[in-house]
Parts: sequence; structure tokens; C-alpha cells
Amino acid sequence: MTNRTTLQQVEQKLEPVIVQTIEHFNDVKHSELVVSNSIPILFFGDLEAYLNSTMKIVTVALNPSDKEFSETRFVTSEDVVTNTKSYANTLSSYFSLNPYTRWFNNFDKLLHQLKASYYPKNKRPSFPNDPKTPISNAVLHTDICSPIATAKTWSKLQSKTEKEFRETLQANGKVIWSELISVLKPNIILVSGGLGMCDYFDVSWCDVKLPDEFDKSHKMRSATFNDSKLFWLSGKNVPISCRDENLGTIADIIKAKL
Repeated sequence: MTNRTTLQQVEQKLEPVIVQTIEHFNDVKHSELVVSNSIPILFFGDLEAYLNSTMKIVTVALNPSDKEFSETRFVTSEDVVTNTKSYANTLSSYFSLNPYTRWFNNFDKLLHQLKASYYPKNKRPSFPNDPKTPISNAVLHTDICSPIATAKTWSKLQSKTEKEFRETLQANGKVIWSELISVLKPNIILVSGGLGMCDYFDVSWCDVKLPDEFDKSHKMRSATFNDSKLFWLSGKNVPISCRDENLGTIADIIKAKL
């Protein structure tokens, strides 16, 4: 198990990032473009279990979905965003309560191939192509553009006012995300989405050659981000568009590059 001192040290390093996140949220929360009765989501997942993991994996998308607040998934009372400990606790409990499984389960299929999952053991989904090896690593999810859920999806913020608001969120969100990653120190960062996702990272991407039997629309890139290995995988509407039977090969490619 994680040494309590280590956990406390990480929590102390996270505290200014949490404060920055909440201050940013307070600056914009009254906009009609921000989901009402929401909180900013710095990360999704069990922080302590992540720190216990041998292989530390963080996944990345654009910004939280409005669906995160269409049902009770987080504590959203005022107390949560005035107490950094309570805030971190509600983020850590996400996958134990009522996660948005339609999105996260798609990514979890690949994570299982890496002996990892977002979910605690009693909540973990099973898939037909699951490996026989036990899952021992807990994964956190993050969003590079903003920790704030918008009333419209990120790509649909298209009017002049909406684009300006998106730019404000992104300018703050990228700084917050970078500071979060510097605290979390993942071994692997997995990025999902369209090719444009790669542009949000200040790295030199290299194309990864996939086997000939893969669908030609499926793409993969790799890079180094600080001390982490960064991988982008093509996705549309779901985090990863590769067929389930290809995910074991994708995992082998990732492990070979560590």
C-alpha cells in the first residue's frame, strides 16, 4: 500500500492545483455556457489506488461531458468547492458510485490489456477479450482543455462569443492540466479522440505503424511528455475506435515503447 506520508505529500502538492481549479471555476460558473449545478473535475478516479499502482496510467480527453451532471455522480454542494479535502474525496470516489460507463467502459477495454482499470474490483466490468492476468493498476482520467463541463460539447462552441469563452477555458485548462500531470507523474498518458487532439500537446509526435490487418482508418501516435510516454489513439464518439480484438496488440505496442 502507499505510504501515508507519500499520499499526504501528493495531496499537499495537489492542493494549489485544486485551489487554482476552483478559482477558475468561480470566475466562469455563472456563464450560460457552463453546466449548471456542476463542479470542476480536475480528475476522475481513486487517487490513493493510483499511487499504489506499479504502472501509473492517466487518460486524457477534451473536457468533462455535461452528462456527468445529468445524474448524481459527484457531490456538488457549495461545501465541496470550499474544502480542498472534500473536493479531492468526491473526485476519488467517482468510479465507486455512478460513473458515466458508456464512455469510460470503452476505454477500460484497452486498460484491461495493460492490467489496469478505472474501477475498483467490485465495480469492474468484464469484456469478452479480457486477458487472464489480474488487474493491479488504477487509472485516473483527466481533460486537457478544461476541467469545466460546458453546456454544449467542446466542438459545438462555434459562435464568436462561444469561441472566445472556449479560448478562456483552454488557456486556463492547459496550465491546470500540466500542473496536475507534474504532480501525478504517470508512466503512460493515453489520449483519445480525433487527430486534432494531438495539437493540444507541445510534443513531437511520431506515427506508429499498425499491423496490416488493422482497419486503415485506425491511427496511433507516440511521443514523450516530460518523463511520461504519451500515446494518441484515433477515436470518434467513443474514446478508442479500434476493434476489440485489436486492443491486445495496441497494448503490446504501448508496453514495447516503455
